[in-house]
Amino acid sequence: MGIDYGRYPLANGNLPNRDESTGIRYGIIPRHRLQYWAAGEFEPIYDECEKCADPEWCECEMETSGWVYDRDGLQMQLTEFSNEVWIFSSPHTAMGSHCSLCAPGAVYLDGTGTDALGYCPPPEWMADE
Repeated sequence: MGIDYGRYPLANGNLPNRDESTGIRYGIIPRHRLQYWAAGEFEPIYDECEKCADPEWCECEMETSGWVYDRDGLQMQLTEFSNEVWIFSSPHTAMGSHCSLCAPGAVYLDGTGTDALGYCPPPEWMADE
């Protein structure tokens, strides 16, 4: 059983890394646990260009600041630096391990833990289930 670093409320009274309306923890899943095609479903987030007012028509070379998926009741973000997907909302849940202090209150969905319930991707997204 892991340590629940998210058991103490934040200054605003909410528990960290949880859906305020349901109390369900955010899920974090390694990208390699998803189907090979899953990364292609995410859309880029571009930082706002200081020179151009409309990023859709920006002629500058803008870099992405992340990748998101927001449809079908799923809200997820792919973090390239750690190669993980954060699941902020989903009609699906799974058991996982309590995350470390890097993401207190979230659930790590690596397939080994059963400490806490968190949001997860749909079953068809999973590479090994």
